[in-house]
Amino acid sequence: MRYHRYDDVASFLADWEECLLRRESANNLMLGIALRLAAGHAYSEEAPVLRGVFDGVRPVLAALMTPPHRLAIHCEDAGACQDGLERLAAGLAGDGVALPGVVGPKDPAGRFAEIWTRTAGCASRVGMRMRVFELREVADVTAAPGAPRRAGEGDLDLAVDWTVAFSAEAVESLERERAEKLVRVKLAAGDIWFWEDGGPVAMAAKARPTVNGCTVNLVYTPPDRRRRGYATSLVAHLSRHLLGEGYAFCNLFTDLANPTSNSIYMKVGYLPVCDFDELHFEAP
Repeated sequence: MRYHRYDDVASFLADWEECLLRRESANNLMLGIALRLAAGHAYSEEAPVLRGVFDGVRPVLAALMTPPHRLAIHCEDAGACQDGLERLAAGLAGDGVALPGVVGPKDPAGRFAEIWTRTAGCASRVGMRMRVFELREVADVTAAPGAPRRAGEGDLDLAVDWTVAFSAEAVESLERERAEKLVRVKLAAGDIWFWEDGGPVAMAAKARPTVNGCTVNLVYTPPDRRRRGYATSLVAHLSRHLLGEGYAFCNLFTDLANPTSNSIYMKVGYLPVCDFDELHFEAP
């Protein structure tokens, strides 16, 4: 197995974009991040970690990390995946890369976590079990009272508050400073939406466009406004809006431990694609 370090995202995409596009929805996380990097977006001051594992010239495994986030992995060759994961772990350890965790399809993510704990002498724990969904047509849903609107600069503080609250319930807790940087970028691009019913009652955002699709994330309703259909209505509106912009499909991730959110998205027309696991690495 050949372990390869990429110096730039253009070289990474030259090797992996075609592979990732074969299952674009399943690979929306890695592909979306790589394309954002290629467009000049920086997730932090640290350089991204971009790696590939090959059996001769045959692609086996891709890995991408934008510190301080977890390592995303993609297994292209199922038959060689185990050997590829072993080679990836050895290569990253040899490079002195510190990993906060791993995220990817359930089986390879779990196998990599087992290998990394052995390689790095750390422990791992499951952070969240997720499901990737895809929507190509919005179902008819009964709209909640109120209407959608695009958030503006005057909504900064509320959008930051809700982003911090969303992150505390979801993948990772964001410090307010990082949340504000994220929200400012999204507001400037017009990517955050609210549902209004006597004031903002729910939020959702556009994220990580790929070649043919786009992700919906930051879906949040304050606890005292839940179970009124606001998030369902907003996700339906934003998904319809994105399809109207020319995307062939929309993607989103759900927390499998939250049956309410999973049922909401399926009502809107989202269909399951595959399951992802997110695992954290920490001192034993």
